[in-house]
Amino acid sequence: MLKQNKLPESLAKGRKKHLEALNNRLRLIRGLAMGDTAFVGPFSVNIDVTHRCNLRCLYCRWHSPLLNRTIPGDPAVKDFAPDQFRRLCASLHSLGTTTLLFVGAGEPLLHPQIFDLLATAKEYQLKVILYTNGTLLNEATITALVSLPLDVLRVSLGASSQEEYQQFYRNGGKYHQRFDKVVKAMQLLSQLKKERRTMFPILEISHAISRSSVKNLEKMALLAYNTGSKYLHFAVLQPAEGGEQFRPFLLTAKEVNFACFELKGLKKNLHSLGIQHNIEDVILRYRLGESGWQQHPCYIAWQYAYFRVDGIVYACQRCHLPMGDLHKNTFSEIWNNVNYRSFRRESVTLENLTSMQKTNCDCSYCLHLVNNLRVHQRVGWLIQLRKKLFGG
Repeated sequence: MLKQNKLPESLAKGRKKHLEALNNRLRLIRGLAMGDTAFVGPFSVNIDVTHRCNLRCLYCRWHSPLLNRTIPGDPAVKDFAPDQFRRLCASLHSLGTTTLLFVGAGEPLLHPQIFDLLATAKEYQLKVILYTNGTLLNEATITALVSLPLDVLRVSLGASSQEEYQQFYRNGGKYHQRFDKVVKAMQLLSQLKKERRTMFPILEISHAISRSSVKNLEKMALLAYNTGSKYLHFAVLQPAEGGEQFRPFLLTAKEVNFACFELKGLKKNLHSLGIQHNIEDVILRYRLGESGWQQHPCYIAWQYAYFRVDGIVYACQRCHLPMGDLHKNTFSEIWNNVNYRSFRRESVTLENLTSMQKTNCDCSYCLHLVNNLRVHQRVGWLIQLRKKLFGG
């Protein structure tokens, strides 16, 4: 009798994940074919974990001193409740969600129980990407993140030098000196990972391209290399709603062309340094422009969700139409409720999407533009076929 060979454990796990991903895509297609019901949970979600922040970046859509408005929601609620977070993670796990992002209106490391939240997310087998401004990273914090282990630590850095960093603040004082502290903290993380022979958390730098930084993109690449970052994530700086004061930070048409030229040239350099990037996606967003979202339907309500710190659920962070309330229902119940099904029906039709955007969403320089475009290229024909067969 022939002895059956067993696959190595790592290979077996890889095959299992591949099959699960394939099954989830098939379930997504099934939902799109049906019209408004999702048969798999959002693949990734964004938690607005806290509204506390220790910085006042000029271009921040939440805490900029240039804005004369408050953060939406109950001002008394500053942090996402741990018990509510555990229930949410249970729902996400059951729905097949794989990735959780801690990013929102505040600095996640200021949540009083942030490490408990991270541990809970890992308990439910979620991949966690933690955004931070980096100023609170120290030896104790870094050691805790490595010990979890956190999957990805993405440091948001709007400058490649101390001088440039200082330009984003009007508070004065020692704010500009924090740049060196952030750089040293990232280097410390890379050193500790090397000592422990671990790759986690993977260190990434997120850089929003502004008028003052567009000529220093190569310096940002060098900074990523010197800190041990494995990924350089460029972001298109977006105007905040009602924040025309931000316009001086946004690239002009001429500067957009310059940025695209510089980014193309930077790809080869990053490759030689062993640093991954999202340059092609950023160039596409610049080329499609502020109103690029009008060129195809929106599929965000099938694959993503945004949770505000007070437990209100939205299709994305730029939409103001509530999908549900975690205080009243579990996310498993919300995911296919009347609000979500209605949003899905409306958003896959450009005419309805345009009308909805005028009153409920701010889609300028859409964060999900590239992903929506990729989904549309794969399944757009299915939507059209359903319309022909069923009239909507």
